[in-house]
Order: sequence, then structure tokens, then C-alpha cells
Amino acid sequence: MSAHPTQERSTPTSTIFHRQTPFTEHRAQVEVLCNSLWPASRLVIERLHRGAYSGMVGIKVRSEESSGNPGDEEQLILRAPKHAWEVDLRTEVATLLYVRQHAADIPIPHIKAFDLTDNNPLNSLYSVQTRLPGMSLREVYPKLSHNQNIILVKEVCKIILGLQTVTQPFPGLIQLKSSDGAGSGFSVRPIDLKSTFATGLTERPQEILKWEPKADDAYDFFTVQFGRWLAQELLRDPRRIAYRDYQTRFMEAARQMNGMGFFEGQGNCLCHLGLYARNILVLPGDEHDTVQVTGVLGWDSAVVAPKFVSCAMPWWLWQCDPDENGSTWEELDGALTSEEPNSPQALELMITFAEAIGDDFMTSAFKPQFRLARQLFRFAVGGLQCKEDYIAADKFLRNWKEFFDGLTKEAEGEGIEGGSETGSFGS
Repeated sequence: MSAHPTQERSTPTSTIFHRQTPFTEHRAQVEVLCNSLWPASRLVIERLHRGAYSGMVGIKVRSEESSGNPGDEEQLILRAPKHAWEVDLRTEVATLLYVRQHAADIPIPHIKAFDLTDNNPLNSLYSVQTRLPGMSLREVYPKLSHNQNIILVKEVCKIILGLQTVTQPFPGLIQLKSSDGAGSGFSVRPIDLKSTFATGLTERPQEILKWEPKADDAYDFFTVQFGRWLAQELLRDPRRIAYRDYQTRFMEAARQMNGMGFFEGQGNCLCHLGLYARNILVLPGDEHDTVQVTGVLGWDSAVVAPKFVSCAMPWWLWQCDPDENGSTWEELDGALTSEEPNSPQALELMITFAEAIGDDFMTSAFKPQFRLARQLFRFAVGGLQCKEDYIAADKFLRNWKEFFDGLTKEAEGEGIEGGSETGSFGS
């Protein structure tokens, strides 16, 4: 979702490559839809910047009885992926409705209308959401003062802690119990296994073996998820049985983590895996000493996961690079330590974060067993899709073996001296 419209033309090349409907035709479809939703209103329809796959259209709705003042307009955004598998609109809509009910303090778009079928004038899934005020933090970040950055750090802490209070018994994706949204029921479904994509998504996500894990059991989740990936690989190409080593080694790592007690007492909470500057809207104050977070976007990246997943450090908040996915890169490439803040101001921001977020988060953020467990979760959710994934997997397996062997030797030494058990190393 974008905070600002841009002038954008539909070229023949982009239309063919992305299989887009030309905007002139799409606009006519949008008008029909809007007239059915707001039959007695005046409408302004404008094209917004199109994301990687999900087309967005700005809509201004003004009732016939309004005075004509700009404040009387309701500003909305229509989000309509051309194909249902391009963006997980079902998850986004369900998660937005769920967060509004269970974490009302987090600023999110309000769902005004949606249809999760193609039985509508657009011939596709769509949602109509309120258009939130503010600018993309990615654009504003370099201009913020140090005082504004301190405020921003505290606001991001509130968002993370607010999401951690939203719990579910099972890991997975939030979904509506009924596709039309009738009532307020939600459930959690297994995480999709998505196919490889290069220049564009070329296959529908596979609906393979929808096993459901046991409640509040991270080990069972990992076992189920890696088993599903292995089943998918074998169904696509039975010859891959010779390459099943990665999935089985992931399962073994999960078994060892569980045996060490690393998963005990974690529970499952809502995690926004895309909580970066690009998905945060802000309104800076005029005096360069205030800033307000006005919106959190990108809810198709939200999952219910073991609590340690939500405890990756948001390094981008003080490393002056809001375009980087800083909370996970250093963990995905296998590193177990991160660079120190590169300035006194950055150090103050990191200390501010640590004080605001609390000791429980910081423990899960820095202990190597939880950093490794977050890497394992990444492979459980995303699979192995490209060469870089296999390189990251090799690094993870090496790092985990080194860490586990070290704990095992330490446990054996303590067992000889004092009879302690291996499980004591989970603390």
C-alpha cells in the first residue's frame, strides 16, 4: 500500500509481462464496483503505484449530501491482485480484521469491503481499505532528527510488544472461518508452501498434505512443516529422494533443539515478518522533535509463530539503512553476532530499544539458540527456493552442529563432575 499516488502509464510491455488489465479497462471495472458499493456518492478514481504484483487504485468517496469540503471525502485504497496467488489477500484481510479486534492500539487500515472470490465486477479478489495519513518511513527516515528517532524506536517497541500479546494455540496463518466474513470467527491454517519464482510467480502454491501441528508445540510445527516440504519435493520429482538430506537434517536440528529445552514455554504469538521502514507510515512534527506512527502495512507478511520468532533485533532502526531487512539478514547468513552501533547516537537508540522492549525480548534476541531457531523457522516457512537458500542452509547446519557439539561436550563434562543433565543448557 502506498501513501501517495503517482502518475503511471500502462505500457504494452508491462501489461503483457505482468498479465495486467490495461488501466482504462480496469478503471471501468472499478467504477462499476464502486457504484455498487456506494450508489449515491460521487467518486474520484486514481491509479496508484503498482506494487510487485498487487495493483492498487485510490478512491475518493463523497456523498451527495456532503458540503464539498475536502474533509468530507473518505479516502480509500482498492487492493486487487490480478491473480489470487500473487498476494495472499485472504491472509491480509483476515489478519487486519483480527488485529483490529485484538490489538486495537496498532494503527492499521480499516477494511471497508472485500470479496475473496472472483464473482464481482473486477473478476478477482479485492479489498477496500482506508487510506492512512502519513509518509513512508523509508522516504522520511534520512530526514529525522535524533530526538525523532528515539520516539520512533519507542513506537516500534510498542508495536512489537502489542503483537506479542496476540496469541494463538497453533502456528500458521490467520484466516476467516467463513469466506464472506460473516460473524467474527477466525482460525489458524497451516502456512502455505509456495513455489519458486524468478521474474514472476509461475505456479500456484501447492496445497500439499495439510497436516496440523499440535497446540503450543514448536517441535511438532517444525516436524510437520519440513515433512510437508519433503512431500512436495517428492511429488514434484520422485528423483529428489536422493536430495532429501536437507529436510531430514532440519528435522534433526529441531529435535536436538527440543531436547535441549529451547522450545519450552514459548507459546505462539502474531509476528509481522515485514516490520521494516517500507511498511511503516509516519507524520513528522514541524519542530523536528516529534514523530507519529500513523500506520503499519504489509499484513500479508504476518504469521502466528513461536514467540522467539518475533524477537529478531530491528537493526535498521539505528544502523541508518531503512531499506535493509536488518532484523534478519545477519541471522539468515549464519552469523551469530552483529555489528556494534556505528556512532554514539546509534548506541543511544539501541539502548533506548533495549530498555523499552524488556529483558525477555533481549534474551531471545541475542542467545544463539534462539537466533539459530529463527533461521530454522525461515527454512520451515520459505523452503529452499534458490542457490542462495542452499548456501544459507549449509551455513546454518554448520553453525548449529558447532553450537550443539559444544553444548554436548559441556554437558558431558558437567555430568562427570556434578551429574547435571544435557537439558540444563536450555536456559
